[in-house]
Amino acid sequence: MKKVVFFLRHNNDLDHITPILHKWILTKNIATDIIITSDESFLNDYRIKYLKEISKGRQDIHFHHINNYFRGSFWHWFNNFYSRHSTKLDNYTFIQNRIDTVCEEMYKHFLYGDVLSEPQLLCCFDWTSNYFTNKMVSLFKPFHSTVALPHGDEPYWNIIQKDQEINYKATLVDNLHEEIFDYVAVPNELCSRRYSFMSDRVKTLGSPRYCSEWIPIHDSIKPKLNLGISPVLVQSGAVFPLKVVLFLRNKHWPINWEELRVLVKLIAQFKPILIIKGHSRGAFQEQMFYDNPNIIVDLENKHSASTLIDWADLVLDVGTSTVWEAIQKQKPLLMLDYICGNQTTISQYMPGLAINCRDDLFEHMRKFTKNHQRNLYKEHQRQKFIREMIEKDDQTLNNYCNFLEGLINVETEVKG
Repeated sequence: MKKVVFFLRHNNDLDHITPILHKWILTKNIATDIIITSDESFLNDYRIKYLKEISKGRQDIHFHHINNYFRGSFWHWFNNFYSRHSTKLDNYTFIQNRIDTVCEEMYKHFLYGDVLSEPQLLCCFDWTSNYFTNKMVSLFKPFHSTVALPHGDEPYWNIIQKDQEINYKATLVDNLHEEIFDYVAVPNELCSRRYSFMSDRVKTLGSPRYCSEWIPIHDSIKPKLNLGISPVLVQSGAVFPLKVVLFLRNKHWPINWEELRVLVKLIAQFKPILIIKGHSRGAFQEQMFYDNPNIIVDLENKHSASTLIDWADLVLDVGTSTVWEAIQKQKPLLMLDYICGNQTTISQYMPGLAINCRDDLFEHMRKFTKNHQRNLYKEHQRQKFIREMIEKDDQTLNNYCNFLEGLINVETEVKG
């Protein structure tokens, strides 16, 4: 018997691995376990609900929360917070011992659960490494393949990116942990740069989240936008205000937060409806913005980023792969390079989208206020970006599924 086990941690995993699971469920007749390893609420996420819907009638596809394996109230609490605090929790020996025990029990379940003979297994995580991941991978690796699937992309062109990084060596620290996997799958060559130390085991397969096959499917299942905006804000006289969404990074990136305050004031003077979308793992304090009824700050991840992109007339970004969807949809986009401390990948391909100073932003806001339908793209640049960063053809999801199936079809044997 063949079986694949997918471990999903958080929002990014659901975003980037759900498209692969969608294609996998519809095209591959292989037993599959999908296990949420953090907040139980993800079992009710719209993407998981969609996967459950297309799995109806399949007796060999199962959805679980890891608390099904960790028994007791302490472990219920532990697993809900593990993904956010794992590096600290891993330091405690009693936690390590408990994880060891549970991982061994889980592995035996996958190995012997409903079959009389030992199955061929494939273990899939995302780009991550913590004590739980390391232990589970170590159990699989002697006889079965292990893969890290995408949970994001590469929004920055430069290498030294995070707040405290000062040399190239520092940038490798996080990525070195993924060497535990047999293979790491990435969307593009820029992402593969992170894994230069294991280049023969890196597979460049395209972006599952932003490929042209998945975007219309995602559009059909994602939540509707309900901002609860007053009719007074929706229309001012006979002129509809400009709708702007601003996407931010979290605290680990060199964002100029003081300049962000000025930037928001600059935008606000044009009286748009502005939604500031905080990062799902924290970004800033709401009180940094003055009281303005036309400014909506989404700190709690209430609104889907994709839905906000569809809603907006203009998208602003400081370096997230979220806005790659805007490029696919030809939604007007401006990259706030002058406050983000890095060279954005998008600006590298499409320099006309870069905002390099307040003057640039002011002029764009002035022009967009008069004409909400301005086109900012040079089509040959946009197509080059799509071809090199998102998908070289229309087979991205098939590429992932065929790669995974190829691994599980290999005869079970002790690996050297």
